[in-house]
Amino acid sequence: MDQMLEQARREAKGWTIAGIISAAAGLSVWAFNPPSWPAWFAGGAFVIVGFYLVRTSRPFLAAVEQLLRTEQPCDMHLTIRGTAQQIDEHYYAELRFPPNAGAASWDIRLYVGYQPWFEVIQNPLPAKVWGATRAVGPIVIETVHGSLLPAGPGALSRRPTLH
Repeated sequence: MDQMLEQARREAKGWTIAGIISAAAGLSVWAFNPPSWPAWFAGGAFVIVGFYLVRTSRPFLAAVEQLLRTEQPCDMHLTIRGTAQQIDEHYYAELRFPPNAGAASWDIRLYVGYQPWFEVIQNPLPAKVWGATRAVGPIVIETVHGSLLPAGPGALSRRPTLH
């Protein structure tokens, strides 16, 4: 569990740093370009994205910490989808509750960052999942190969009828 908390801290710190860089880029566009609507629009977009990333990183980390400390994991089947030839493409994980293994294509789907062990696993893989029975909030996945968190804000989908 400590390793998963550390991974969540690194991810939240990465979002905060990316947000600060984005906001700084937006401010520099405003400061070093002549006043025009494209400069104001581009700078504003960078500032808004930066503010969003900084603002969502702390609540994400707090939600993951609370989830790992208070909830018991449930067993699910994990299937990784993506192409090994293009690592920069999105990979996503499909999670199914054991009783629904043949009924639905997935109960929970989340985009995840590439991990080297994706190429050596046999799908489906048993996994322990925190947050699977909740209607909202983060998902933390632990497998024998490693743990996974969503790749960023908005990376998670759930079927309306959760187990």
